[in-house]
Amino acid sequence: MEKRSEIHRNYSSALTEELVKPMKHVIDSQLKLRKKIEGNVDKTTRTLSDWRSAEAKSKRQSHAAARENEKLQDASLDASRISRSSSVGHIPHSILSAARADRTTNPTSERDAAKLQVKKKKTEDAVKKTEVEYYNVCVQAERARLEWETSVVKGAGMLESLEEERLAQMKNSADCYLRLTAAVPPQLAEATNALVGPIQNANANVDMRVVRGVRSAPAGASEQLLPDFYCEHTTLAMNRERRKQALLKIMQLVKQDIERERKSKQGLEKLSMAMKQTPTFGSDDSQQNVADKLYHMRSMLTYLEAVRHKITSSLSELDNRPPCQHPLATHIQVVRDKQGLQQSILKIPPWLQADYQNEVNKNLQPNYTALSKSVNGGDEKERRDSIMSRASSKLRIEHLSFRRNTEHKSAPVTPLCTEPPPPLKPPSPEPLPPESPLDWSERGAGDGLSNQQDSDFDEFSSQSDSSTDLTDVGKNSTGDEPVQKYIGKCRALYSYEARLDDELTLSPGDIINIYEKQDDVWWSGDLNGSFGIFPSSYVEEITSCI
Repeated sequence: MEKRSEIHRNYSSALTEELVKPMKHVIDSQLKLRKKIEGNVDKTTRTLSDWRSAEAKSKRQSHAAARENEKLQDASLDASRISRSSSVGHIPHSILSAARADRTTNPTSERDAAKLQVKKKKTEDAVKKTEVEYYNVCVQAERARLEWETSVVKGAGMLESLEEERLAQMKNSADCYLRLTAAVPPQLAEATNALVGPIQNANANVDMRVVRGVRSAPAGASEQLLPDFYCEHTTLAMNRERRKQALLKIMQLVKQDIERERKSKQGLEKLSMAMKQTPTFGSDDSQQNVADKLYHMRSMLTYLEAVRHKITSSLSELDNRPPCQHPLATHIQVVRDKQGLQQSILKIPPWLQADYQNEVNKNLQPNYTALSKSVNGGDEKERRDSIMSRASSKLRIEHLSFRRNTEHKSAPVTPLCTEPPPPLKPPSPEPLPPESPLDWSERGAGDGLSNQQDSDFDEFSSQSDSSTDLTDVGKNSTGDEPVQKYIGKCRALYSYEARLDDELTLSPGDIINIYEKQDDVWWSGDLNGSFGIFPSSYVEEITSCI
């Protein structure tokens, strides 16, 4: 009995030191990390909720100010019509004399008109102020939503790593338990053998593969709440000219933000490309921050481009023009909120956010030390390659290849040569524009169409193949002419049909040698031996980043 009791005492002591204490340490450490992760998500959730409340409040104020302004504008218009209709030439002398006498005895009508003008001025200023405030609140709310989304994605990835570490620790503990139990004398061998099979079959990788399979199921597209201004909806009462002026002012605000975000994105893309080509440039957390910033800027550009498309569509409807096509148009859903006001929701396309989430999940390694540092403000051992090339390549021509509608008719398509060169890839079928005569006066600003507003959505085009050599010598269509050096290369983003004899027909993905940049609108170059000019806004220049 003493020997058996000694065996059991040694066995229990070994279990305490080699199994219980390590597991308790891991559980206590992970509990603190889980609380910090959940606290970060809760903080961003509260911030997003506050901005959504402020957005709803600002929206109500903006619509109320617009309604009040319309009432005063209509009242002022009625008063001005009455005053203009009192013409001396159409009123008998006796009635005119009585009206003049009544005007001298009742001066209150003039004071009322003056007060009405003052109120009208105040309401116009209030409408401008509330619309700008509503727009700013909407932008801030979207930024808060992006922060919340980032914290949720990162938190889910880190919790997955914690769970994987916990399962690995349990596997080690089970192995330790098996080893200690196997050392017990033969009288315990029967109980020991019953545990051999199940414990040897335990595999943390297989278990985590099941978890990843569950998480890989599509969770639905993220949503961006777009601002809906009073002047956007033609069903709401508003003067036509005031509506147009209000839309143009909002369009100016959106364009300024698009330009600002676009410049910031271009700078970050150069930095990301430098980090990608030079692994020693920048630390791991710097690369992570640049990737996050790029995703945020792409999301903000998508948000602002959707707002711009809504405003442009409203202007087109106001001017009785055909609606313009846009790749985000099919992703915008219009619903009614609790107050009955129209609310536009942009369902973020999956090709915009899938790469970012996959990169975060893939690069969160089950390294306990690195994970502890990341939660406590230290470095996070995540991805080394920038996600810019993958995300932007998905946003390339296959998602953004669309044709811009015009008010003017297009000319018949004229090929540049009798035998067109074989295309680099099969172009997607598109309806050709109707044939009609065209003169040189119809050539527009950069895209061949002078009556369409420019689109900044080509900023999402890919620049992943930026290492193309720019010093090659261009080949002429005939071998008799001397060889001419081209100054660069560019890639076609959209389809463009040649409308005159000296123009090139472009398909998405075509590589064109640039010989001369005639101005900011039209460039000259050759495509597969055919020389001609093409609109610069339909291509992106291939640059080399060192």
